[in-house]
Amino acid sequence: MFRKLARIVNVTAWIVVVVAIAAAGAVYVSIDVLRSKVTAEVDIPPGTSVAAMGEILTKARVIQTPHVFSLWARLSGAEGALKAGFYEFPAGMTLREVAEKIERGEVKSFPFTIIEGWTITDIAHALGEQPFLAGTDVVDRFLVLSRDSTFVASLGITGATSLEGYLFPDTY
Repeated sequence: MFRKLARIVNVTAWIVVVVAIAAAGAVYVSIDVLRSKVTAEVDIPPGTSVAAMGEILTKARVIQTPHVFSLWARLSGAEGALKAGFYEFPAGMTLREVAEKIERGEVKSFPFTIIEGWTITDIAHALGEQPFLAGTDVVDRFLVLSRDSTFVASLGITGATSLEGYLFPDTY
């Protein structure tokens, strides 16, 4: 009876070890081996939880499983450091590379050039033509704030009622 019980415990222990090794191997493959097959642009809104980030990335086909993304973020200590933003992920990235990019906050940039001589209205018109601002109220907010003397003063610009002449020609 004792031998039979010892054998059952021994077999059970081996099964647990094999399952644990298989699970660890599956997690490793998901984190460091599997690579995305598509290039994708993903918007991660501020306040998005790690689980929701995993779902967003999975839906965009950047990663294959949101649960492993959440697990990796927690185990690596990146959970609280993942940053919101608009990201571009080229094909061929591993889950680890995706998570590290989000942790570093390597968001996609959208250069915008202000030409010398442009007025606030010219700048607003050029902003309105930017595809990355389509469907937003950025242009309206820009016009309101650039002509708001209280806002202008909060920037440390004294004696001005608008930002006219203070938005220098450059690429931002």
